[in-house]
Amino acid sequence: MTPKAARKPVGIAAALTAAVAALAGAAVVAALMLGYRGARQASDTLTDARATATLEQTASHLISGVDGVVGLAQALRRVVDAGRLTPATPAFADAVAVLMTAAPQAARLQLATPGRVTRWSGSDPYHPAQLLLDPEMPGPTDVPRWLPPTLDSLTQQPEIAFEVPLRHDGQALGRLTVTLTLNQLSIFLRDLPRPAGQVPFILYGRDLVVAHPSLAGRALTGLPTRALLADPYLEAFPALWMDPDHATGRVRLADGTIAAWRTMNAGTEEPWVIGSYYQGDLIADQRAGLIVLAVVGGTILLVAIGVAWLLSARFARPVEALAEAARQIAAAGPAANVHLPPSGLRELQAAGEAFLTMRRGLAEREQIRDLFGRYVPRSVVDDLLMRDGAIEIRPERRAVSLLFTDLQGWTSLAETLPPEQVTDILNGYFAALSHEVSAAGGIIVDFIGDSLFALFGAPVPAADHAAQAVRCAFAIDRVAQAFSAAQAARGVPLGVTRIGVHSGLATVGSFGAADRLKYGAAGDVVNAASRLEGTNKVFGTRLLVSRTVLDQTPPAPDWTARPVARVQVIGRDGDLDLWEVSATPPPWGETWVEIYRALASGAPDALSRLVAYVGANPTDGVAARLLAEARQSGPSVRLSLSAK
Repeated sequence: MTPKAARKPVGIAAALTAAVAALAGAAVVAALMLGYRGARQASDTLTDARATATLEQTASHLISGVDGVVGLAQALRRVVDAGRLTPATPAFADAVAVLMTAAPQAARLQLATPGRVTRWSGSDPYHPAQLLLDPEMPGPTDVPRWLPPTLDSLTQQPEIAFEVPLRHDGQALGRLTVTLTLNQLSIFLRDLPRPAGQVPFILYGRDLVVAHPSLAGRALTGLPTRALLADPYLEAFPALWMDPDHATGRVRLADGTIAAWRTMNAGTEEPWVIGSYYQGDLIADQRAGLIVLAVVGGTILLVAIGVAWLLSARFARPVEALAEAARQIAAAGPAANVHLPPSGLRELQAAGEAFLTMRRGLAEREQIRDLFGRYVPRSVVDDLLMRDGAIEIRPERRAVSLLFTDLQGWTSLAETLPPEQVTDILNGYFAALSHEVSAAGGIIVDFIGDSLFALFGAPVPAADHAAQAVRCAFAIDRVAQAFSAAQAARGVPLGVTRIGVHSGLATVGSFGAADRLKYGAAGDVVNAASRLEGTNKVFGTRLLVSRTVLDQTPPAPDWTARPVARVQVIGRDGDLDLWEVSATPPPWGETWVEIYRALASGAPDALSRLVAYVGANPTDGVAARLLAEARQSGPSVRLSLSAK
C-alpha cells in the first residue's frame, strides 16, 4: 500500500484540533446541562435536608407530647405500687382528676379493676363514669406498653393508648389505660412548625395512619389507612421500614419526591413509623431560564455535530477498510487476499501497513501450526512459535526423565467387559493420569494399551526434570488409587497402577512417517525406563525409580525412598540400581537399610538378619524376593531378570 504522492498525510492531532474547534459549542451545552443537573442536585439535597429536619422535629415533638400521657400513667402506677393510694378509694379518683388536668393531651383515662371499669374524660376529669367489666376482658398486662390503634367502644373514634399494670405487694389490682385520639395527634402534626410543603406523618405498621395533617378535625368512623387518605405520596411510599435493615432511611418516589422515615419500637406488635416528605419543586423558578439556554446550546450542538460528522467520515473510511480486512482474515485465514486503500492520515496509513505485516506473520505461524499440528504435545508447537528463524524441529540429544505406567490385570479384565465400558473406563483413567502429567510439566508421548509413556525435560528444557517426574509419579499414584476405588464401588475390580521413572540422555525429536509424526524420545534410557516399570511385578511394588533419578532430586520431607536391588535386565548392559519411593508412611521396616547394606557387602549374618526381617514383615515383597534369591543363589542384592 503506497500513498499517493499528491496527497500528503496529515497528523491525527491536526484533524482532532479542527474537530475540537467545531465541538466548542457542544461544551457550552454540556456546561448548561451540568448547571441544570447541579441545580437539581442542590434541590434534592435541600429537599433531603428539609425532610430529615422535619422528621427529627416531628419525632422530638411526638416524644415530648406523649411524655405527658406516659408520665400520667407511670405516676399513678408508682403511688399505687408504694401503697399510698388504692384504686377503689375516692383519693385515687381525685389524684386522677388533678393529673389529667396537668396533662390535657390525654383524651381519656380508664381504670379496669375486677368487676368494674372507671373512665375519666379529659374534658371532665372530676366526674368519672362507672361501667361493668366485660367478662371476656383480658387480665392486667405485666409491663407498661403502648397498645395498637383501636376504636373506642363507646365513641367509635380511633385512638391509641398507653397501658400500665397496677400492683401492690405483688398482687394485681387492675390496669390503667391513658388514651390519645388520632385526631389529637393529627392536629398536633398540623400545627407543628415546618417548612412550607413539608408533610409529616405517623404510621402504625404497614398501612394504619396514626397521624397526618389531613386527618386533623376530620370525623372518622374507622381506623384510617394509607388508601383512605388518598394521598398519592403516602400511598406510593414503600414499606421499607418493615425490613429490620431499613429502620431509618430515605427514598426517592417515582416523581422524584424525597421521603424520610424512622421507626420507633413502642413495644407493640408493629413498629411506629415517623415520616416526612416534601411536596413542591425548589427549582421551578430557574427552569424557564435553563430551558432557553438549553435551546441555544442545542443549536450550537447541532452545528458541532455536522462539522464532526464531516471529519469523522474521513477517519471512518480507512478504519472500515481495516475492519473489512480483519473480517476477511477471520473467514478465510491469514492467507486471504486483502487490500487496504491508502489513507491521507499518517497514523492510519502506518496502522494499515502494520496490519499487513501482522497478516504475513500470522500466515507464517499458520504454516508452522499446519506443519506440526500432527504432534500430540501442544507444547512442541508453542515452543517452536517462540523461536525465530527455522520452522522445523531438529533432533537433539538431551538429559530427560521418563515415566512409564502399567495397569495391573487390565488385559484379562477387559476381556470380560463390554466394549463401551472398556472404552469409558480406559478414557477416564487416562484423562486423570494425563492431567497430572501436564500439571507436573511433562508431555504424553504415547498410550500403549493400558500403559502411559510420559516425558519430562523436552521439548522445553527443564533443569528439574527428575523432580518433576517424581512429583508426577506420586500424583499419578494418588489419582490411580482413587480411580480404582471409584470403579470398585461400581463393581469393576481394577488393579494397582505400577510406575517406573528413569533419567538419562535421550535423543528427542520427530519420529514416524512423513504423514504421521510423533514427538518422542529414543535411546537406552527409554528401554531402561520401560523395563524398570515392569520390575514392579517382580517385587510387588508400585513406584520404582532409578538411583540416577534420586541423585537429581532434592530430598523432601513428604516422601521417603529405600534401596531395592541392582537389576540386570535383558536387552541392555549394566545394572539398574532400583529404589522404591513412598509418599505415605513407608511399608518397610526401620532396619531395612542396614540389612540391605549387609546383603550388598556379603556380611556373614546377612541371611539370618534377612530371615528375621521377613518374619517380622511378611508383607514386604522386596524382602521376600531377595530372601528367595538368597536361598537359591546366596545372599546378594543383584538380580538378573530374563523378561520384562
